[in-house]
Amino acid sequence: MKKIVSFSARVVLLTLLAGLAFGSLPAAADPCPADYNGSGQVTPEDVNAFLRIWYLLPKVDFDQNGVIGAADVTAFIFAYGSALPSADYNGDGVVTSADYTAFINDWSGVQGSPSTDLDGDGVVTGDTGDLFAFIDHYTHGC
Repeated sequence: MKKIVSFSARVVLLTLLAGLAFGSLPAAADPCPADYNGSGQVTPEDVNAFLRIWYLLPKVDFDQNGVIGAADVTAFIFAYGSALPSADYNGDGVVTSADYTAFINDWSGVQGSPSTDLDGDGVVTGDTGDLFAFIDHYTHGC
């Protein structure tokens, strides 16, 4: 029995094959940037994730350049090794290994999390524009 394939199905198939051959498949729609847990909507769990990250960003941006990266770890290690007051990450008045552990844990958590640059200004520190953009996603959806 001969199977008939519609013209539109052929076009889609040829487009996909051409994309594979030339490395340019159509891009999938971007997921909602405020949907941190990937559920398809912005939920209270996403609010908790956003607030945790938003709170930590200014703390782990140790060199205060607006970018969370390896330079922050280097700056912290320099301050920690020099026993500078800025290395008192947990605020207990002394620079100890607890400060180093807390900083690395927070930095690692932020590094592995989605960005909070929801207003698209290129700054990853927790500014009010990002907060209001998140609230807009939460109240109106993506």
